[in-house]
Amino acid sequence: ISTAIGTSGNALPQYLTNLKYAKNNSNLKSSTIIFPIISNDFDESFSEYQTLKIGSYFKKNPNGEITHNLFFDYLPSFKSSLRRLILSKSALSRYLVHNLEISSLFRKYPFCLMTGIPCHNNKVHLANIQDSTISEDSKRYEDGVLATTTFLRILSEIRSTPTERKNTIFVIDADRYNIYDSSSPKSKYFKYQREFFIARASSMGYTIVDLEKIFRKNYEIYGSKFEFVNDSHWNEYSHHIITEEVSRILNLNRKNHDKNLVSSKVIID
Repeated sequence: ISTAIGTSGNALPQYLTNLKYAKNNSNLKSSTIIFPIISNDFDESFSEYQTLKIGSYFKKNPNGEITHNLFFDYLPSFKSSLRRLILSKSALSRYLVHNLEISSLFRKYPFCLMTGIPCHNNKVHLANIQDSTISEDSKRYEDGVLATTTFLRILSEIRSTPTERKNTIFVIDADRYNIYDSSSPKSKYFKYQREFFIARASSMGYTIVDLEKIFRKNYEIYGSKFEFVNDSHWNEYSHHIITEEVSRILNLNRKNHDKNLVSSKVIID
């Protein structure tokens, strides 16, 4: 049984909120928990790095303690409420917006002149990696480390036994542009944070799936990219690769399928 919990844009504090909800509503002792960790999960664990503040964040208290008790409710505007109402009631509207991406037409010449929206011909989606060196933005590096240590500390209170930690899998994203083009420099920030996270989580007994190695090897052989052409999220191909790797770790091949007694896999996404 596989269950997905979460929404796009969740960072580490929201993962904990999702997990606490799952624990309060089911027995997770024999469950496998899977967390995807991507480049913006670290700094955006603090609300000051987020433009649209929704959901859970870590809070810095005056005494220096970092706690998981800052929450912003979703307060929809009239414009967003009206848009959601139209999309929920009209199949034609959903088709025009989601399938034909009609809103992108208003960014193109000459429609942009009439709407007042800045004109550009191509809407480019890049991986959400904001790079900087530690000397340029030491606070952001420190906050990323704080996010990791706070997340793993609280998670270890929820997944307290060695077995539970082993059955908690972190799927760590790769700097994919460097995989496609070795001359493209790796994000210094993401490299620092992902290496710190992997080292700390591994030392605490958690299971790591490092996509840097897996994606790089796969791309060298097949040359297929791992995100959508207009979106930096993992595409169907990369999800298949990740599924195969997680299945290998859990020994869920067909031959051993009936022998496994894992009651559920809860995916926090």
